[in-house]
Amino acid sequence: MVASTEKEVALKILESMGRRSTEGGLHWSRDTVSSNNRLAQDNQRSFLLPKEPQEWDSYAVEATSYALLTFLLREGVTPRVESIVRWLTSVRDWDMAFSGTVDTVLAMQALAEYSHRARLRDVTNLDVRIEASSSPGFSEELSITNQSISAKHSFPIPRPWGHVYLEARGSGQAVAQMEITWGVDLDRYLEKPPRKYFDLTVTETYPRFRNKSIIYTEICTRWTAVEVSPVSHAAYLEIEVATGYFISQPTANNIVKKIMEGYFPQLVDVKVSQTKLSWQFSYVPSDKMNCFNYTLRRHFPAANLTAVRYATIYELFAPEHFETTMINSTSLAALDICEVCGSYQCPYCPYYSGKAPHVHPCLLLLVLAGVLAVTHSRKPLPDSLGAIIEQWAPLIWLHPEEVFFPSSVDFHLFNVEVRDRNETTVQSLQDRYSIVTGPETRSYHLNSVPDLECADCLLDWFRGQNISEVAVPTYAFVKDHKDPCGTVDVAYRSFYPYNYGKDVCVGVPIGGVCQGVMQSFGNHVGDWEHFSIRIRNGSVTDCYVSVHSFGAYYSWNDTAQNFQLVRGEKIDVIDVTYPESVEVVEGRHAELFSANGSHGLWSERGTHEYAHFPIHLQDQTERGYPWRTWDLLEVVFWDKDEGFVGDEHYLGYRGTWGNQEQGCGIVEEVSGECVLVGGPGFWPAGPSDFPDDCHLH
Repeated sequence: MVASTEKEVALKILESMGRRSTEGGLHWSRDTVSSNNRLAQDNQRSFLLPKEPQEWDSYAVEATSYALLTFLLREGVTPRVESIVRWLTSVRDWDMAFSGTVDTVLAMQALAEYSHRARLRDVTNLDVRIEASSSPGFSEELSITNQSISAKHSFPIPRPWGHVYLEARGSGQAVAQMEITWGVDLDRYLEKPPRKYFDLTVTETYPRFRNKSIIYTEICTRWTAVEVSPVSHAAYLEIEVATGYFISQPTANNIVKKIMEGYFPQLVDVKVSQTKLSWQFSYVPSDKMNCFNYTLRRHFPAANLTAVRYATIYELFAPEHFETTMINSTSLAALDICEVCGSYQCPYCPYYSGKAPHVHPCLLLLVLAGVLAVTHSRKPLPDSLGAIIEQWAPLIWLHPEEVFFPSSVDFHLFNVEVRDRNETTVQSLQDRYSIVTGPETRSYHLNSVPDLECADCLLDWFRGQNISEVAVPTYAFVKDHKDPCGTVDVAYRSFYPYNYGKDVCVGVPIGGVCQGVMQSFGNHVGDWEHFSIRIRNGSVTDCYVSVHSFGAYYSWNDTAQNFQLVRGEKIDVIDVTYPESVEVVEGRHAELFSANGSHGLWSERGTHEYAHFPIHLQDQTERGYPWRTWDLLEVVFWDKDEGFVGDEHYLGYRGTWGNQEQGCGIVEEVSGECVLVGGPGFWPAGPSDFPDDCHLH
């Protein structure tokens, strides 16, 4: 229209379509959109209240921004332009943003153009003072000059009640905004849309298991504002996840893929975060309630949960078109810590540490005779042995730069699928209760989902579960030798979804600089590490520290109150200098250090070189993230000939725990290993790290 002869007519039409809010703000919209004029009177003083959503907020901001750009280009800074700017700055919904993405981008562009033409940078020199009635001693002062005109300043208000007093002196323009959040537990207190746009129902059901470790969720929705449009525009559904429950991103992606191919093709994407699931739709139909479902599983125990959670669906580019519903989680909130802890063998919840005894009706006659036949899914743990296992569990320091954290077995199983040697999928969406087991699984492997596009490609879930945020279990495998020495071995095994190997120069190193490319090798999906103790007649006598595929034996010294080196293993060309001792801290807990990326255990921090030929291999250890493994132990009585059921069913899987090897070209010639080696085999491979030497005692 710039060079059109009808541009003046178009401008007149634009002017005629403008609307004035009750406060006089000029804007363009289907209906009048008021700026934030909600006031509350208290002691003859007016206080501004939060802005309520209106039906055409996003569209009004977008259209008004186009109009502002037009008038700025046409006439510069005029009273009409000032009126438009006042309206735009009064209808913001978020911190430094408007309702949606498109309207925010356009509004920022228009306001930036206004700031430039009004020469605000040249005249801005403001001193601002902020006080809060809730904190008499609280006062913040700041200066806004032409050097900081676009900088954001924010201040937390302690004890948020009462009112905030703000005083500005000087010249220029600035926008102040106060953000307050609070929780509600009654539907009548929820923020309501200006009209009904969506129907939304969320139904959660639980299996018959008593601690509700699995949640089946069904979500149904449809578009109801058919007089506005026959279907919605792009929509977004956010649903809050109960604390302790989780679904992995790859699993959620697979769910979306299956639903798209089936009964709800408009579901196109999903994003998983720690607190909520976000589902994206190309549009939501209006002809019927469209439903989909998914499963949440408890990943770490948490009790005393919130009794209500929320779910919200809204149009992606017009968030004022929304519907929010509450999810009643009272049945979860009613669980006590022992009920929640049932699947995790909490030491102070003995009733929930094993399955209830089962008496077959056919044995009723024997019961009456005074003989009780009881079976358990696992052997009972004697109190004395349980105390030793907890007291001697190691403190493991993860490196401060560690990015590949440990995880539970459950976390790993949710992110992989079972495949055979030919990469044919044998099982997907398995868990510890359903994974395939038996001797035939020796040829299987757990393959990452999605598959790796290259040998050194990484997936988000390889990062595992950050131990500073999530309680990650350690698996204590107990072997009772039943010998005259009272020998019991305990292997504390920790699992990591990914092991990052070492970097090697594929080329010629000159002067310590690689003339070629650096390439990692020895990476693998799935990583088991362990530390073991030997108990004789109720006392700990020895320990074994595993470093990759080798390790060292230490013996307890009562005088020094530590473990002292007895001998270290040597394998092929590996020449290892082991630490002379294993110190104990915080009681009787061995202090160990996990190598950065590769997770081999050492009893000293620092640099540990364990191979000199053909290349130098080093582990780096340091105090970073403290992992107190005794906080969450999952104890298993190990007997390779015993059938495993219930929580221990997964131990019947005999295949490897990661992808098959990839990238075995020149890197293998230089380093002796592929870029991605095969995942670790079944653990524990044997009953004990220690020799059977009771006859020597």
